Amino acid sequence: MDIATHMLRTGRRGLSFEISMALRDLRLSLAKVDLAWALARHDVVSRYRGSILGPFWITLSMGLMVAGIGLLYARLFEMSLHDFIRTWRWGSCSSA
Repeated sequence: MDIATHMLRTGRRGLSFEISMALRDLRLSLAKVDLAWALARHDVVSRYRGSILGPFWITLSMGLMVAGIGLLYARLFEMSLHDFIRTWRWGSCSSA
């Protein structure tokens, strides 16, 4: 099947065209990374406006959640909290 027929039947122009379009998309996205950071900062500031803890609340709430889950699973697996966190930490490091 020639290229024109293949393109008409499948709507695809070929692997090299798709790779060039993907690289073009990445290049254009990286050129606008400052826009992404500005939007992310605006989201955090507007979400926690008027809060005493502000953006630190994100970190604090994540730490509290991890501690709570750690306590729960340590109890469920009948392990000491120290042993569970050490095992969980090495397991999550090796799977990442």
